[in-house]
Amino acid sequence: MKITLQNLTKRFPGRGKDKTEVVAVDDFDFEVPDGKLVALLGPSGCGKSTTLYMIAGLLEPTEGRIFFGDDDVTETETEFRGVGLVFQNYALYPHLTVAQNIAFPLENLKGKEKLSKDEIKTRVEEAARVVQIDKFLERKPKELSGGQQQRVAIARALVKRPPVLLLDEPLSNLDARLRLQTREELRRIQKETGITTIFVTHDQDEAMSISDLIVVMKDGAVQQVGKPQEVYENPENLFVAKFLGTPPVNVLETEKDGKKCFMAIRPEGFVVGGKDFECTLERIETQGRDTTLLLSHPQSESGIFRAIVDSDEAKKLEPGKISLGLKPNKVYWFSESGERI
Repeated sequence: MKITLQNLTKRFPGRGKDKTEVVAVDDFDFEVPDGKLVALLGPSGCGKSTTLYMIAGLLEPTEGRIFFGDDDVTETETEFRGVGLVFQNYALYPHLTVAQNIAFPLENLKGKEKLSKDEIKTRVEEAARVVQIDKFLERKPKELSGGQQQRVAIARALVKRPPVLLLDEPLSNLDARLRLQTREELRRIQKETGITTIFVTHDQDEAMSISDLIVVMKDGAVQQVGKPQEVYENPENLFVAKFLGTPPVNVLETEKDGKKCFMAIRPEGFVVGGKDFECTLERIETQGRDTTLLLSHPQSESGIFRAIVDSDEAKKLEPGKISLGLKPNKVYWFSESGERI
């Protein structure tokens, strides 16, 4: 199912003495391709969840239209949009078994959509197999791990066989190892089912690792759209360059052609032995496979910045003044306003 957002805008009224409207989503234009997984990515308050809720029908747009395929669903109620919803809170019924939790959306279907008990059982088992919890159907939620509970929530969303799956920060409550495992499962499930999926997250590692496309947002506006690696390698503005990447991009205030600008260097953009960049080596950090140089420079925006280099080359260095080479494709220039030069 292709999803098209046309000039989607959401404004909330001001509160208290300040009656100024809050623009949560500002003129959002985007097309989600059929069968793809798209991440809405940005910091808290950027409008990504508001956008998702408008697609789901939980919030009404102030302006703009929403299309599922060729159908305008802007004013269609949530229950008739055919979407599967998974939230940060699993919202499972503790007194019901896993099977009963998954079956719940099917129990109240009416008319020609009403299913027999055998049909419901088949659907539940099918959804449970997809998320690999078919061995736990008779258990209660409290008997499951956090990751397993999240899979139950996903199975409950899938059991209706929706053309659209909407995920709002579904991994936020999991520990680091479980998040990694569960996000890989999400990608597998999406590939296996072919459901058009929109995934809201503030975690750029999640978005980069499992998405076909990412939409980077700030203050309700789209900053950049593209394949994850393309956006990482070619940020259109300084905000995108800073938001994507771990460790973050290193930023220096400088001048170019007499005008103030910013030079941004990815941590992997340095080469030991080159002469492009003079700085001070404060110390060397070794974290498993990575060796990171902690450097200082008087024009650095954050004081200390980081360079990821070859471990064997790093052994040759001593704290103090050093020179490093730069990889041209890992260096970006931005104007004072933050636009790419």
